[in-house]
Amino acid sequence: MPRGLHWTKAKEVQMANPYLQALEPAGPKPLAPSQLALREALVELMDERGYEHVDVVALCSRAFVSRSTFYSHYHGVDELLQELETFHVANISRLSSPISKVSDAASNDLSFYEKTFDYVTDNRRAVRVLLSGSPGQRFATQWKTAIKMHLWDRSERRGTAVPSDFELEILSSAVIAGYAYYLDHPTRVSRDQVLNVVRSFLSALDNDLKTRL
Repeated sequence: MPRGLHWTKAKEVQMANPYLQALEPAGPKPLAPSQLALREALVELMDERGYEHVDVVALCSRAFVSRSTFYSHYHGVDELLQELETFHVANISRLSSPISKVSDAASNDLSFYEKTFDYVTDNRRAVRVLLSGSPGQRFATQWKTAIKMHLWDRSERRGTAVPSDFELEILSSAVIAGYAYYLDHPTRVSRDQVLNVVRSFLSALDNDLKTRL
């Protein structure tokens, strides 16, 4: 389980990234055309009327899929939504390239966040409705776990103190808030502005971690 308010030096304690196991494995799997149509219909309907007003009848009508076909793939709307959430979180997680050397850490600092920004932009509608309409902020929670996984690995590779789960919760929430603000207000903030804020967060974290060594 992720630690609470405790921190340790990654050089002194070798342990597996605790956030890796919290993410459900979701490698690419072939989907039937009907499943792809249902995913698209779900995003459209959530955007138009909110998740609580989406039902199987509306989904099947929008996707031109029969109810029997829907139930051959899913038990209900929430199972389809969870599949879509896991799909996007897994894709974002895979954007985090392994940092093989401490000297690579600085040059890779923004790579994950740049790729994530581009992914979010390319999947703007789906990400926006999942952030706003996913029950219990489930999608945001999974996304935060993906960011925590990246940050934990980043610290471990650098050989610095590993941030606590509390610190990672705050930082990952702030990063997602930056992406969400851009999705809602794309004319008010630019890609560079979002990434500059992320860079400042990382810098502040690094400066604090250095004092613990």
